Amino acid sequence: IFDATFFAQVRGNNVGLSLEYSGRFLDADGANLLLDDVEFILALIVHSPQSGVDRFELPSASGGLNACQAAPQTDDPKGSSTLVSLIDAAIPADPAVAAVLSGSDQLSWQDLEVRSLAIGVALNRRGVGRGHMVAVDVVRDVSTVALIVGILRSGAAYVPLDLSYPEAHISYVLNDANIDLLLTARPKAAHNQLSAPPALKILGSNDLAEAPLTAPAQGQADGDADVWAPPRLTGEDPAYVIYTSGSSGNPKGVVVSHANIAFATEARRHSYDAPPACFLMVSSMSFDSSMVGLWWPLTSGGTVVLPDEDRSDDIVHFCDLIARHSVTHTLMLPSLYDILLDVAQGDQLATLETVLVAGEACPLGLIDRHYGLFSNISLINEYGPTETTVWSHRAVLTPNRTDVPIGELIAGAHARVVAPDGSDRPLGVPGELWIGGPGVTAGYLGLDDLTATSFVVNAGRRMYRTGDLVDVDQAGTYRFHGRIDDQVKIRGHRVELDAVEAALLRDDQVRDAAVVLATRTINGRTQGVLVAHVVGANGGQSVDETSIFDALRVSLAEHMIPGALVVTDQLPRLPNGKLDRRTLEELGVPKPASSTKPSESTVSDPEQRAVEDALAVGWCAALGIGNVSRDDDFYDLGGDSIVAIRIAAAVRSVGLSFTPRDIFTHSTIADLAPHVVRLGGPVEPRRSGPMPLTAIQRWFFAHDFKQPNRWNQGVWLTLAEPIPASILREALHAVVRHHEALSSVFAGSGTNFEQVVGDDPVVTPVFDSGFGDRKVAETMANQAIDMRSGPQVAGCVLDEHGSQSFFISAHHLVVDAVAWSIIVEDLGSAISALVSGADVDLAKRQTSAVHGSST
Repeated sequence: IFDATFFAQVRGNNVGLSLEYSGRFLDADGANLLLDDVEFILALIVHSPQSGVDRFELPSASGGLNACQAAPQTDDPKGSSTLVSLIDAAIPADPAVAAVLSGSDQLSWQDLEVRSLAIGVALNRRGVGRGHMVAVDVVRDVSTVALIVGILRSGAAYVPLDLSYPEAHISYVLNDANIDLLLTARPKAAHNQLSAPPALKILGSNDLAEAPLTAPAQGQADGDADVWAPPRLTGEDPAYVIYTSGSSGNPKGVVVSHANIAFATEARRHSYDAPPACFLMVSSMSFDSSMVGLWWPLTSGGTVVLPDEDRSDDIVHFCDLIARHSVTHTLMLPSLYDILLDVAQGDQLATLETVLVAGEACPLGLIDRHYGLFSNISLINEYGPTETTVWSHRAVLTPNRTDVPIGELIAGAHARVVAPDGSDRPLGVPGELWIGGPGVTAGYLGLDDLTATSFVVNAGRRMYRTGDLVDVDQAGTYRFHGRIDDQVKIRGHRVELDAVEAALLRDDQVRDAAVVLATRTINGRTQGVLVAHVVGANGGQSVDETSIFDALRVSLAEHMIPGALVVTDQLPRLPNGKLDRRTLEELGVPKPASSTKPSESTVSDPEQRAVEDALAVGWCAALGIGNVSRDDDFYDLGGDSIVAIRIAAAVRSVGLSFTPRDIFTHSTIADLAPHVVRLGGPVEPRRSGPMPLTAIQRWFFAHDFKQPNRWNQGVWLTLAEPIPASILREALHAVVRHHEALSSVFAGSGTNFEQVVGDDPVVTPVFDSGFGDRKVAETMANQAIDMRSGPQVAGCVLDEHGSQSFFISAHHLVVDAVAWSIIVEDLGSAISALVSGADVDLAKRQTSAVHGSST
């Protein structure tokens, strides 16, 4: 069924109208209003054919079918609260409980109050207070949170600085906000290379560790020498400034007041059943979504958990933190949460109550996957620009949906869906989303003209023009349809395409440039990729792509760097001369060519070779390519931060560890391998008995597939010389015996299963198909696999064209793409030992690397 279908039937001198409609958008009253509109327009055609429809008010406009919506008010509609007052009111009965946790460091609520008061006093003594802005190095540390709260107590606003950004970005922010003081929890020497204004002073936590003076007692004057009077903040005072992408190439600062963030935080009490007892904050504190993870728990007596600074993009670390601290809430990009579900083991995520996803479109498949694993954990999609203080809409995501909306308005907010002429769109008709309410910020720092354009007064209420194209249905649910301009979202970050194009055009090699957001699908997952199309300075296709990317990395943040570059003779244009972006978008993402160089490592050291081979398998799987050499560059292959995180998580499942950021400084396998750490220590004893299911295993059983034994993966190996099937059988069984997951079975029924590792696994069958074809060999091996009773692995030998090939099949419950590299390596060791008459000894590996499927 279409959303709405009109039927007209001529009956003599009359025309009969009927409407078939989707209940997802309309109810019976709304459908009748639509018919009234059509009847009204037909009457205009007959009686006033020269009149424009836009001169008249349609019946639906007064019947409630327009797209102007408002939500119920919050408890503080006038915005009198401040962030400081909300934090003070939230101090729990036991102030010794943790307010912030990071690594082995803990900041109790009492410590947070005492230290932040000391910082506020110290800043006031230095003349810093209301009307000032103080930069903060947002290293993930408990002391950073104390510094931020201390700045707020002083009356000043804080400006978060992520020092991983390019120097040009940091320098611009410091100058634009007129910053003369930077606070840091790191040693001050870490900022020696910072390109900063001459007047900038850097202070560490210890420089501000002064004991706070007492507040005025009854009968004392504020001016008494030994008394400190806290600044009298109002809701209109700025709390912080967040910098976002700007079309000029320079970021623009959004000024967020205490009333704005107090409203955004208080509105959560109306939207969620319970506040977060413990929140894992994944985002950098320079990113606006961090305001959820920081201020929601700290205004409700909860605990904030910060990842270790050097593991801030380590999914395995996130899983450990959730389990260790009994985390109840977290917020992530959907693409990041998808990887978390890949990696989580056993009941690591069992304490979660609510998972928020935001920053990019949430795939339908992720919703079904989530609820296939966790029927009792809420999954919420949140939406909102920085200019409306993090959020304005939310959608409670449920299984078996047909779409993912941005949701309904939060309490206290209101919105319009607006046509180009400023009128309200009817329900179901896309228009620009305007958002109003206490979350709407004051505008952009020092950019009065842009503020006047982006923030408008409508019917006496201030509203922000988002530039997002949406529609809204009768139930008040909003759906996203794109942008009315060239701004895009990439991995949660807003990117002005003009800014990236301007950076490209600063390169002397580039005469013309256009950047578009295209999509690619790898292993069933769709992701957005910035693609740069450039015309060489001489009009041809001769440019040094490496030097172009090197220049971009100096001036642009990582998320703004294109994932692919296409060199062309000319850019497509429309008849009016404007750039034809749609044509460029339809070209998609150029698929990186598989390397023509050898994929297997050629280094002589066997340990190094094994690491490089495992990395190559991980790169190919994450990038969707068939081959990669040790010298291929990660960037040239289309890599980005999410791909790096996925590779790091995948190779960790086979006992190798590195941080995703390592890839960005060591961008080839040859350069990265020396920085990879083998996990574990002494050989672990072989375990037996029940083992916790991985997240993907729980997902598999939750779907109760009709043919569960047909979810297999396989690899073909070409043997250097003929080997008897009996030796292959013994070698493969030795590998199965060595790896617990391969020698396990799955016991249970319906959707309730457990993985059980046996002391003596079922004999691994290896068939000999003689001179048959590969399809026959694959069928023989696949049909032998039985997830309930074993085996999970089977093989078949095939003689073809004068050589011998060996097919190995394994159930997807126990292997993934990366695990195959370890299995094949172990198989080679076992075959070599048996052929030479030696005993098979796979215990030289530090740990059994195949623990279960992770993709």
